[in-house]
Amino acid sequence: MCGFFGIIFKKESNTNKTEESLAYARPILEARGPDSWSQIFLPNGGIAAARLEIRGGQEGAQPIQTSENQWLCYNGEIYNFHSINSSWSDETSDTYHLAQFLKQKGDIARLDGMFAFSLTTKDNITLIRDRFGIKPLYYVNNHELFAWSSDARALFPLIEKKIDCLAISKYLAFNYIPGESHLYTEIKKVIPGHQLTYNIDEKTFTSIQYADIHSGSGSNLKEAMENSIKDQTRLGKREHGIYFSGGMDSSNLALCSQSLSPELFHVHFTEEDYSELDKAQDVSTHLGLKLFKTAFTHKDFIHSFADFCKSLPAPLADPGHYPLWHLNKWIKKNKKSKYMLSGDGADEIFCGYQTFTATWIHEKITNLPMPIRNFLSQISLPLNNINDTKIGIDYKTNKFLSGINVSNEYAHFFWRNVFHPEQISLLTGDEISFNSVFEEFIQAFEKGNDYFKEDKINALMYADMKTWLADNNLYKVDHASSSFGLEARVPYLSNGLVSKCFTIPGKEKFKLINNKPHLRNYLKIKMPRKLLKNKSPFHPPYQQWFKNELNTFARDSLMDGLLSSKIFDERNFKSSVVRLFENENCNPFKIYNLLVLEYWLREHY
Repeated sequence: MCGFFGIIFKKESNTNKTEESLAYARPILEARGPDSWSQIFLPNGGIAAARLEIRGGQEGAQPIQTSENQWLCYNGEIYNFHSINSSWSDETSDTYHLAQFLKQKGDIARLDGMFAFSLTTKDNITLIRDRFGIKPLYYVNNHELFAWSSDARALFPLIEKKIDCLAISKYLAFNYIPGESHLYTEIKKVIPGHQLTYNIDEKTFTSIQYADIHSGSGSNLKEAMENSIKDQTRLGKREHGIYFSGGMDSSNLALCSQSLSPELFHVHFTEEDYSELDKAQDVSTHLGLKLFKTAFTHKDFIHSFADFCKSLPAPLADPGHYPLWHLNKWIKKNKKSKYMLSGDGADEIFCGYQTFTATWIHEKITNLPMPIRNFLSQISLPLNNINDTKIGIDYKTNKFLSGINVSNEYAHFFWRNVFHPEQISLLTGDEISFNSVFEEFIQAFEKGNDYFKEDKINALMYADMKTWLADNNLYKVDHASSSFGLEARVPYLSNGLVSKCFTIPGKEKFKLINNKPHLRNYLKIKMPRKLLKNKSPFHPPYQQWFKNELNTFARDSLMDGLLSSKIFDERNFKSSVVRLFENENCNPFKIYNLLVLEYWLREHY
């Protein structure tokens, strides 16, 4: 995985700051690209790139010229150059092929892969991000400069660290910040599938969408899936591994690349109720592949939590993120694998999320009289009294009932929230509306509804990919891997496979009992049925830890931290924290959400 940075100063008097800006960015980006660093000074700024060499040699060194006055900086992998030009070798760096492709003014929408890149001339800066948002790309446009980077942290010295109030509300609601926003007002994300061009002389920029996630035509589903995995494992001279849970998504990746003898990597917990190690071992034994494992304990949590939060370009509180980061740290230290396969995207394209089942039930309940629905919405079961493992039926029931009066279309997104809008208002002291917090989800669903007409399931899947997938899941896996100079590839997100899945009617993809029927039917031909049982979502034992081993750490961190003293109303915040810990519900997701935000701000605010 590579990283890049660029800066153009709008005032000539500031250009002496270029070297300082590049020097600050270098150690941040070299975590992504540890194999080489190169920089170029321009009359009004500079560009730099850090490279992780997966394939090719010196011909892929960056920045690389695409014309006499244009420089390319690039992060990612493009898998289909062999089909674009049969004379281009897979042994040659795809950075070199991308430069040739751009010289020939090729259509960017034809590129199949994960990428973010910048093109710099004396007149314009062009920023381009892949259609799914697999690779990150941030920029700043203020009165002094225009700057961009693969990692938002490289931009922090260039801005006034003013917090975006709506962005922090969205983070509290979802554990991540959807759309183009960052926690800091001046930093923005390039939207997936978009091309942004900044005109240096006029100091203006434009943004166009060059491709959408479902653009293109899909081939045979089995062929599209196998080709995608084949394309992403045949490229590169380094060993590859697989993030392996033993579920259908990672099992299929292992099955389809079995001949390459990939190493399987698994992070587990010593608390038996939360561990998936037995299932991962059963599947790896069946496939005849080696499984390497490491445990993530409450001691690991405390030991590296500050470093983990410091490494984040923006706060993200996905419960599985920290253990995945821990796993990549272990891989970097102990194994030779340089790129990993991840099952991200499979749930989105094959309709794997339990929220689709909840949406189906919710649709039936909306026919009940309003007084009954109001009564149901007020029910709250005490957590752990029914099930103390992972996310029990008690937690799921409470979540479902809390959204019973939300419209059926938006309940799908509402169930994923951590703090409700009224709870956010209490913390922030600002009035937060449902529509303002959920705006990206509403817009994405409405756009998906326009595309797929009466097919609500495909419209919801489209919206999931635009929000949850791009800004939570893909950010998570990119950060966890790139923090240690590893590259994570996501074979379920190839143009052809995604396009094919969106040609399948939603009702054929949704099953009430055995989810992901198309993937399941493919696997049951090659694997025993007992290994294809539904797997519960990956969740660490945070609830047990915050009640016991991590109680003092978590409580003291929040009661005496920045959130209490500088960000939120101190009285309201502390009373909310007390309720979080004293309430028998002890919601681990809310505690972890606040802890990540607290420690991220300690490092970066």
